[in-house]
Amino acid sequence: MVFTQLFEVVLVNAENALSFRLLGELRVKHAGVRLELPPSRKTRALLAYLLVTGREHRRERLCSLFWDVADDPRGALRWSLSKLRALVDQPDQRRIVATREQVVLQTSGAAVDLHGLRAAPARPKEC
Repeated sequence: MVFTQLFEVVLVNAENALSFRLLGELRVKHAGVRLELPPSRKTRALLAYLLVTGREHRRERLCSLFWDVADDPRGALRWSLSKLRALVDQPDQRRIVATREQVVLQTSGAAVDLHGLRAAPARPKEC
C-alpha cells in the first residue's frame, strides 16, 4: 500500500507522465488521468505481458500465446497492437514498436509499478 501511494505521488508530480499499474487491477494513466483500457481481454493481457516481460517478442510466439485458435492470429495481433498504440503511444514517442518479426513495448520515460518494486532494495529481515 505504501509503495502504491509513493508511486502515485511521483506520477502526479511528473507533467505529461505515462504510468502503468500492474499490481492489482491493470491501469494506465497519462498526466494523472486514468485512461480507458481496450475492452478485449486478450488485448489487455497482451499489454500486461509486454509490460511484465519488458523485452522483445517474436510475433509467432505472441500469436501462439494469445490467439492459438483464431482464424487469423497475425491479424488479431495487428488489431490488438493498433488498440494499444492508441492507448500508449504519444505524439513525440512511439511506445509500441513492431517489425515484421518482433514486438516490444518501450517504457522509457514511463512509470511501471512492477519495475519500481523490482528496483526497490529488499528490506532486511527482522530477527
